[in-house]
Order: sequence, then structure tokens, then C-alpha cells
Amino acid sequence: MTNSSTKATPEKPAREDHVKRWLGILIAFITLLVTATSFLEDYAATQRVTYARYSRENSTASTAQRTRGMLEVTFARHLTREYDKLMDQASSFKDANRPLEASAFITAARTLVKESPLLAAPYTTFDERGWRQSTLYRRYNAETWVITATLLSERSEAAAKIAEAWNNKGDNYKVALVVFAVALFLLALASLLSGCVRWIFLLVGVGQATVVSFAVLLNTLSPIPNIPDSALQQYARGYGYAWQGEYAEAIRAYSRAIEIYPNYANALTRRVKAYMHIEPPDLKRAIQDLQAASRLDKDNYSIFWSLGWGYYLIGDYTRSIEASQKSLALNSKVCGPAFNIAIARLAMGQVSDAEKEYDAAIARCEKIVQAYRATGLDAPVALWDEMAASTQDIENLLCATHQKHCYPNREQHEVSKVTNRAAILQIGEKYLKRIKEALTALEYANTTVVQPSGAKFDALVFANRFYNDANKFESYVVRDRFPSRGKSIYALVNYSNVKPGMQTIWKVYHDGDEQLDLRYEDRWDLATDGGAEKRINSWFVLAPGRYDVEVYGNGELLASGTFEIDEKETLTVPLHSDLRPGAPVTVGTLLLYDDFANNAHVWWSGSAGAAGSHLWEREARIQHRSTSYSIAQKTRRGA
Repeated sequence: MTNSSTKATPEKPAREDHVKRWLGILIAFITLLVTATSFLEDYAATQRVTYARYSRENSTASTAQRTRGMLEVTFARHLTREYDKLMDQASSFKDANRPLEASAFITAARTLVKESPLLAAPYTTFDERGWRQSTLYRRYNAETWVITATLLSERSEAAAKIAEAWNNKGDNYKVALVVFAVALFLLALASLLSGCVRWIFLLVGVGQATVVSFAVLLNTLSPIPNIPDSALQQYARGYGYAWQGEYAEAIRAYSRAIEIYPNYANALTRRVKAYMHIEPPDLKRAIQDLQAASRLDKDNYSIFWSLGWGYYLIGDYTRSIEASQKSLALNSKVCGPAFNIAIARLAMGQVSDAEKEYDAAIARCEKIVQAYRATGLDAPVALWDEMAASTQDIENLLCATHQKHCYPNREQHEVSKVTNRAAILQIGEKYLKRIKEALTALEYANTTVVQPSGAKFDALVFANRFYNDANKFESYVVRDRFPSRGKSIYALVNYSNVKPGMQTIWKVYHDGDEQLDLRYEDRWDLATDGGAEKRINSWFVLAPGRYDVEVYGNGELLASGTFEIDEKETLTVPLHSDLRPGAPVTVGTLLLYDDFANNAHVWWSGSAGAAGSHLWEREARIQHRSTSYSIAQKTRRGA
């Protein structure tokens, strides 16, 4: 027994040494993995910083390009207005048989042509007399800044996604390093222990190291979403085409971008918009693109927002509401999808629910505005766009169902499934007015809440002034259609109970788009009751089309009216009347003012204290005259 015990003693240390050697090898191997993982983590961090900086640089460049381009466009548009004004003056001198003065103004106008590419081919064409025939403002915008700014913005977004992907890789490497550290700790403990406990620590440590090694390998091999720059360039071109309304070309450009990079979600969603605007709209393909985009980017609220709108356009109102609700769930700081829900309810004939949804949408916008103001910021421009788009959506619906608010090329939606149409008209008009008021109040008072002003306005009527052969004002030629390049157009209105100092805003829309150059804002300084005239066109030559004019008082929509500009420069004149201001002052001493700070402050402001004072009398005696002359000929001496 003594010999047996003596032989067993050296075997135990030998086995122990063997286990420790293998433990040392494992620890060394895992240490190498830790070193490699640390290197990968550092590389991921470097890539993240590089692409984040590239993203910021492109974002800054995009903003600068946008700002610079918009300033250039604003300047160019100003030059076109000055050109028209000079040509108008030249025409007046020419008619007055003063050729020298006319020639001087024509020379000045031609000088302006050299100051901006907008006043030259291919953007502007002129007739043989030198008058502007057409100006491609959208093309000039697109080629001046839209395409370049969009490309820079897409590069910024693509780089940001790459930076985010590298950041995620780096975070995964950090987690792996922590697990490796735990595994090393367990193996170190195993080297100090013996028996079953040692083997438990050894197996757990090796298991952790094995699993995390495979995780590091998969993390390293996982691809980084890198959209080729050629795809970004095609996307920017498509955006530029869409900006100009050339949707077929936009679709082709977006399709080329998708061919280069099939998972390009932005190109898919933008192609959707092009499909929706092409004539006729291809809603089937639009929705297919949106469904594909939603699978690529399940957390993108804007995709579900657009998908909800696509379902609305094909009359699938239930799915429209579901997609819009998901969009709001993904982003609570937008209110556009809430308006989509409201109009879907309205189209379904669920007028009570529609009213609740519209009220909730406006309240949501108000909440967003106040949240931004609490941080010292103004509400984002996108919020105005969302609210303005909702008014267009209501007008589109009412145009399709009741032929209200229509103009050429207005969007026409599927309305075969629209029910309860009589109630839809009433509720639609109600919230059309409410949202327009909220927009105006938001712009001028930083709130969507509007308090009734108590003022009353009649509907607007539009007219030219008529002067007799002695060049004295005689009456108004009231009409709803005016010739192209005719003389000044005036809005005439009776009003009552208007408090002094009421903030008054006039808005002019051409075929649905507000003409900001014709926006007028001032404090009311006329009489409390009476009548007034307001020149609409100022110095600007109004393009042919439909014009809607709206008057707001402290945000409340008080009056509106519509007229059209014909493409012809000569039209048959309707019978004019002896309608004239009824204020107790003579026309010869009528007080006018115009400080040119805004549009044209051409209110007449005589005393309106006389009972029954009106700008015109609706049943006034009509003076019959020849109706075959043109307004351009008869009012050449007019204001």
C-alpha cells in the first residue's frame, strides 16, 4: 500500500498542469479575440464619426443651397415684375403718342433681361412687342436650387443611415467585449478551482466565448446600407422633374434609381407621388410601391402616412384610417395623418365622427405649436403645409362631389363610394373655413384658436373703374371675368361693425395656390360701417386662370369672392352702371392712399357715417351703353 500511494502522488500534479496549460491557451485565444473585437469597435467608431461628419456637411450645404437659390429666385421674380411694370409704362406712353418716353422704358426693360437667366431662354418667352408670354418659374427653381439641394439632402440622409449602421455595429462590439470579459473572468476562476466547480466555470466561459465569437463574426459580415451616388443623382433628377410637374419624367428617373438600388425607400415613396399626379393617376402602382416601402422601413411614419392617403384615393377608407393611425402611432408630432383620418370619415358619410376627427386634428396641431413655442421655437413649416394640404383635400372632394371650388386640372379622386353627400357639403365647407382660419391665426397670432370678431362683410364683387371721355370716374364695370393684361381689378365690399385696429389680411389664390406677392396685411383704419374698394392686382400682371380672394379679420374669414382672368386681351364688356361710393364725399375728393409697403393700400376712406352708406347699391339704375368695345380700350385712362 505504501508503494501504491507513492505512485499516485505525481499523477495529480501532472493532470493539474495539463488542465492549466489548456486554460492558458483558451485565455490567450480569447484575449486575441478581445483584441480583434476592440480593433473592430475602434474602426466602427471611426466610420461612424466620418459618415456623421459627412452627413452634417451635406445637410449644411443643402440648406445653404436652398437658401441661396430661393434668394436668387426671389430676386429674379422681382425682376420679372419690374420688367412688366416698365413695359406697362411703355405701353401707356405709346398709347399717349409719346414715343420717346415709351422707348426709354423699353430700353430700361431690356436692361433687366441681362440681370437674370429667368428673363431669357429657355425660361421666358416674349411676343413680338416684348411682352412676356410665359415664364417657367418651376423649371428655373428646379435648375437653380431644387435638384442640387435635394441631392445634397439625400447624401446627408444616406450618410446618416450609414453612420447609424456603424454606430449599431460599434454598440454590438462593445457588448461582445463585455461578454468576452466575463468569459475570461470565468476561465481565470476555473484555473484556481478544482473538481466539478472548475468544469462548470470552464464550460460556461467557453460557451459564452464561442457564442459571442459567432456574434462578432455575423456583426462584422452584416452589410452596411450604402446607396450608390448614381442612385441619389437619379432621385434628385426625379425630384426636379416632379417639382416642374413633369411626372412621367420623374417616374422614369425614380425607376432608374430603384434599378440601381432596389431597396431605395425614398425613391419608392417619391415615385408614389408621381404615380398619383400623372394623368391619369396610376394608383395601383402607387399603392404597390408604398406597400413595398413599408416592408423595407417598418418604422417610417411618412410611408404609412402616404399609404393611408393612397387608400383614400382609391376609396378604401377603412384601410386609409388604419394606415394613418399607424403613422400617428409612430410619430405624434405630425397632424397630417389626423386630417387624412378626418376626410376619410367625411367621405364615408360619417359626418359626426368626421367633425370629431377634424376638431382633434386641429387640436393636435395646436398642441404641437405650443410645444415648440415652449422651447422658444416656431412651429415647423411642415405643419403649415399639412394644414394647407387638408384644405386642398376638402376642396378636391367638394369639387368631385358638388362641383364646388373647381378649377382646371384640379385633382379628381374616386368618389363612387362617397355617401351622405348633402351632409358632406355642409361639414366640408364648415371645416374648410375653420382650417383656413386656423392657418391664418397660426401665422399671425401663433395659435390655431380664433375668436369671432363681430365684423360682418358681404361677399366680394370685382370690377374695373370706368372713366368717361373727360377722364372722370363714372362707374364700375362689375364682372367675374377679366381680359389678360387689362387694367386694375378692384374688390368691392360692404361691411359693418368693424372695430378700429382689427388686423386685416387679404389673400389671393391663383388656381388653388396662394400668390404671396399679393398678400396684404394692415390694421383697420376705416369707418366702422360702410363700403370699401381694394385693388387686387397692384403692379403685377395676373396670369390667366381662376382667382379666389379671401378677407380675414383677426384670423376670422369674413368674406371671399372669385374671378377669372381670360387668355384673351380683349373681351366684350358687360353693361356698366352708375354704381359709385355712397359715402358723403364727392368722388373728386375721395381720399386714397398708397404707401407701397404692401401690395397696394388703395382703400377709399371717406366718411361713412351717413345712414345706409354703401360702396354701391345692388339695385342701382343701369346706364345702357354699347357693349362691343374692349375693356383695354375703354379703361386705358383708368387707374
